[in-house]
Amino acid sequence: IPGLALFYGSLVSRKNLIDTMLQSVVLTGTIPILWWAVGYSLSFDPSPNPLFSFVGGFDRALLQWNKDSTISGITESAYCVFQLTFAIITAAIACGAVAERALLWP
Repeated sequence: IPGLALFYGSLVSRKNLIDTMLQSVVLTGTIPILWWAVGYSLSFDPSPNPLFSFVGGFDRALLQWNKDSTISGITESAYCVFQLTFAIITAAIACGAVAERALLWP
């Protein structure tokens, strides 16, 4: 995370440096909470959602699963953390795309 913050910080002007670096840090704290609450369940729950066929249900919301469950031979908890890294970096890339165009703080 410090590397990502420093990378995005080097791409912007001095007046936007702190804001751009802080976006990466705030996302690193926010995305895991959202992933824990509903993100993993909406992404990887095999039971279908009655509203949309391409989104999972809420059976695994708040990371409720059997501790012995596996996905392709990997424990589900390790798989969840692995996929969390992609959730964080995706949000960070989106913030990098709007660097100097939008501010985190008013």
